[in-house]
Amino acid sequence: MASDSSRLKISPRQAVRQRVQLRKKTRFSGNSYTSSLESWQSVSTVHWKAANDPINAEIQRLYQSYGLDKVLPLSPPTIEAWVKIAGSKPYNTDDEIVAVKAGPDAKGLQKVTFHVQRGNWHLEGITLHLTDAEYEITEESSAVIPRSEIPADVMAYLEPRESIPGTTKTPAITPHPSVSLDELELTVRSKLHELGADVNQDIEISAHARDRIVVRAPHLGSSIRSAVSQSLAGIPGVEVELDSARSEWKTESGPLRRIPEADASAQGKDGRLAAFFGSAETQEGYTGITLGAINRVLGRLHALQELAARWPPEQERLLSPAARNQLRQMVSDHSRNTVNTVNEIQDHFNPLLKYFNQDMSEKTLERPGTTWQTATSAALQAATRMDQTARSLLTVSDRPLSSNEALPLLKKGLQELQHAAYDLSKN
Repeated sequence: MASDSSRLKISPRQAVRQRVQLRKKTRFSGNSYTSSLESWQSVSTVHWKAANDPINAEIQRLYQSYGLDKVLPLSPPTIEAWVKIAGSKPYNTDDEIVAVKAGPDAKGLQKVTFHVQRGNWHLEGITLHLTDAEYEITEESSAVIPRSEIPADVMAYLEPRESIPGTTKTPAITPHPSVSLDELELTVRSKLHELGADVNQDIEISAHARDRIVVRAPHLGSSIRSAVSQSLAGIPGVEVELDSARSEWKTESGPLRRIPEADASAQGKDGRLAAFFGSAETQEGYTGITLGAINRVLGRLHALQELAARWPPEQERLLSPAARNQLRQMVSDHSRNTVNTVNEIQDHFNPLLKYFNQDMSEKTLERPGTTWQTATSAALQAATRMDQTARSLLTVSDRPLSSNEALPLLKKGLQELQHAAYDLSKN
């Protein structure tokens, strides 16, 4: 800790840029997923650039769930925090690995392993061993960067212009008469998409009096609020309202929901389900990661549904080539992430379905003539039904289902979601 604290020491006019490789291995399927993450730290704050990558976002949520939202993925404060969370004394497993076993209060954490270069005491990696998965975080590079070389989008997080919460507005500038408000709105949505602010965020976008686009976002967190304000500032014809006192707000955009805990009493009543999981702790870990993945799919599909409702096929055809390209880039990004997460969901469900003799061998066939708007609606309906079934099986529910009732419905819902996601990816 002392060695790395010296190496990463910075002044107010510097920041640390850290790039790490992430690898997630699920315990139930044995499948692995990898990604790369860039994060920055100034003297006052930390920014993870995790917005549009599901593995990055999952690791960030994991850190935040343990209260680690102000640290780099690999740093001296990270070591100290994970040791405290585990609640036991570190011990050596070999010359370059130090491990800490977690106690019963560590919320699914079983062990933390630190990989240390013995020659210079540099922390080069951490492995988090949880009930349902292992997460390996390996350093690619860490460097101290002068302020002049920090990208503008990162500076929006590290040094936000907005220092006091409340009402913040950018002056509305009337666009040139030749500028289409449809195309201006797509520019706004594309900017929000780049920030990851179009998924699971309460943001209202509307045309006002034919001369400008108004963006209202009263419930954003301070860091994303600053980035949104900075990203949209100065765009002609765009007005941003971040008034936290505003109470009228739509909720149909699909906000993140709390994942219920597994229902241990229901597990006890279903002997075969209990036999599959082996313990309430294992079921709870499985439930959290599976419903979390379904939540991510629902967030993407709600964002796509909003685009589909705003630009149905007949309206999309009227857009200019540049505007249509902006729309299709957002659709493609959401579709790709949806397909990847649906595949991850299948990996989680396959061992459970096989245990109960539910075959998932049906081939996904392309259905010609399906628009992305139609595929979005079908995928959202399928994901919603599957979410309800999974919760009825795995959590406390007003309508609990036994494994005999739920598994055929779960298999059918997953097949429907796979078909719709495949159609979506082909548009």
